[in-house]
Amino acid sequence: MSIRLSKGNLTAHVTTKDDYRPALTAICFTQEGTVSTDGFRLLFVPYPKEQKDGAIETLPLSADYHPQVMIPARTLTNIAKALVGKNGEAELSVDAEGKPSIVTESCSVAVKPIEGAYPRYEQIIPEGEPVASVAVNVDFLIDVLRKLKRTGTKCVILDVYDKPCKPLVIRSYQDDAYAIVMSIDMDFKKQRQYLKASEKQRELGDIIGGNSKLEAMAG
Repeated sequence: MSIRLSKGNLTAHVTTKDDYRPALTAICFTQEGTVSTDGFRLLFVPYPKEQKDGAIETLPLSADYHPQVMIPARTLTNIAKALVGKNGEAELSVDAEGKPSIVTESCSVAVKPIEGAYPRYEQIIPEGEPVASVAVNVDFLIDVLRKLKRTGTKCVILDVYDKPCKPLVIRSYQDDAYAIVMSIDMDFKKQRQYLKASEKQRELGDIIGGNSKLEAMAG
């Protein structure tokens, strides 16, 4: 079997370098996409939409009987830097014995998976409708967070006000510093209906906090 991968599947991850928790040093390939977490944050990246029929359904089962493959994030990052073609895509191939390889347009590289079961991250994914939604430009958001960090801010509070423009106010928890990012008009109801219909993409977001459920699950 083989699954098409985007560059994001190979390089976008939030993992730990703590070898005592090997699952958290890996990118987990699931039926929907790649998942990574360091116990404080979690990132989900869906696979490219075009896939070979039945490819994703044939992932090998983990120790807790979930179809998944765990590969060290450092291994995938090095492969992506050295081998992935100009289109930034590759494939995850798993042979009949469950041994994975990353296949690019120029070669195939066998990789050693991490044994065991990945933390049950599905338990912390929110269900139902969100209490508030706002869309903002990702570059603007990253920029103001970096600027607030320069002021000494280590924790921020996000406020959404019921104004016609729905500004996102980002306030420092430590002092009176704040930033405002103007929202982008978007039909959230239509977007959520699309996500539910696809059944392959989840609204995840980052899970931040020292006493998070992810940290507890990681042990």
